[in-house]
Amino acid sequence: MSKKFILLVSVAIIAMSTQAAMANFDKTLNYQGRLTDSNGMPIADNNYSMTFKIYSVDTGGAAVWTSDATTVAVSNGLFSALLSGGTPDLDTLDFNTGEFWLEVT
Repeated sequence: MSKKFILLVSVAIIAMSTQAAMANFDKTLNYQGRLTDSNGMPIADNNYSMTFKIYSVDTGGAAVWTSDATTVAVSNGLFSALLSGGTPDLDTLDFNTGEFWLEVT
């Protein structure tokens, strides 16, 4: 068996493995923020219920994605949330189509 044939078969196997792995890839976004009061001071440390929405326009319009209510730990005003799932599933959004805006409530 020639080395070229073995190399070609190896490349084909790797390509098929990569496609299978990409097909099972879940889209998630890690979002970090800082919550402050009206004076710019960090809010009190606590767990807060947050909802995240993604819009395809900067004002008005309907959300193209909405998270489930999520409990997020806030420390010194700082928080981090992993956004996934939601309605519709985050996997359905095509982030190559333009700009998006995120709302946090």
